[in-house]
Amino acid sequence: MNTPATPSPAPRTRQRKPWYLLPIPILLIAGGLWLHFHRLHQADASPPPQATPWAVQTGTVQRGAVSPTLQSVATVEAPTTITLVPQIQGTVTAIGPRAGVAVKRGELLVRIDARAVSSNIAALEQQRAAARANADYAAKQQARMDAVLAEGGVSQAQADQARTAADAARASVQALSDQIAALQVQLGYAEIRAPQDAVVAQRMVEVGDTAAPGKPVYQLTAGQGAVVRVSLPAEQLAQVKPGDLLRLSQGGQTIELPISRIAPAVNAAGLGTVEADAASSPFGLPSGSSVAATIVLQSQAAPGLTVPVAAVVGSGHQAHVLAWTPGAKPGEPGRLRMVPVKVLQEGANTAAISGALQPGEQVVVGQTAVLAQMRDGDAAITTVPAGAQP
Repeated sequence: MNTPATPSPAPRTRQRKPWYLLPIPILLIAGGLWLHFHRLHQADASPPPQATPWAVQTGTVQRGAVSPTLQSVATVEAPTTITLVPQIQGTVTAIGPRAGVAVKRGELLVRIDARAVSSNIAALEQQRAAARANADYAAKQQARMDAVLAEGGVSQAQADQARTAADAARASVQALSDQIAALQVQLGYAEIRAPQDAVVAQRMVEVGDTAAPGKPVYQLTAGQGAVVRVSLPAEQLAQVKPGDLLRLSQGGQTIELPISRIAPAVNAAGLGTVEADAASSPFGLPSGSSVAATIVLQSQAAPGLTVPVAAVVGSGHQAHVLAWTPGAKPGEPGRLRMVPVKVLQEGANTAAISGALQPGEQVVVGQTAVLAQMRDGDAAITTVPAGAQP
């Protein structure tokens, strides 16, 4: 059986895109590149945005001198220190006030248990009473013997023996009296009183403690004024001269005293001492107190231009300040000028410098990290001048 043949599909004809569509992608790319470069050109031709002026505080350049300083801690001491030491041993039964309290002459500070001494005195007084009775009898016997000897009734040896017995009896009474007197002195040592008007610097015992000879129980301070002492290493001590200033600070208050004495001999720790006299205790501090101290070496003051320490960036020869020149018109920002300077001396708040500055010019003050970001020619406006009241 013959199967009819299936006719083959006709071949597809390939369609071609119109030639005029080919330049479109090229034109789009070219247009995008032109727009990009055109905008870049516009950005280059536009004026740069104005920088925001710095808001600064300023200090004034002045002519003066700056003294270097040494930081330390001072000790306030009374001109006279009295240490009270017991003369007998015993238990403390009563004590006086604590440190910082004023006491009057004769005021009781320490009482020591002296009952044993009192018992010894009572026993010796009984013995002395018996010895006195014996001495009276011996004296009468001696007088009787002397009378009988005059009549020849006794021998000289018997009279001498009676006299010796009478002398021994009187000596016994005297010995007991001396012992009682010594114990009464010790009994007086049982109470320790203030020898003069003073202030308690230290109380070293409490009730129930054992007091003993050589062991201090109280320390008092007396006298007008105070002595302020500062200990310094030998290399710093060599810089200090009499007349330099000792500045004491506490609680926002400051007291300045001239240094009057320097003890160059160093102790085992290698420290020497400078001293200053005060008419009264600084800040009302008790003797032995410590207070923050600054020694101003006025003998080493460096004259020249001075600026606030907070205006100096760098140190030594590698330092600069930023001078501020106000704007030409009201409300117009001023300009900063970087001025290289040499730091001659640096004090607590000011520094002596040399450089192209004039007294009266304004310099920017602030934190070093912020000042280091400012550049020559930067615009700046002032807020509140350093040290001025807003």
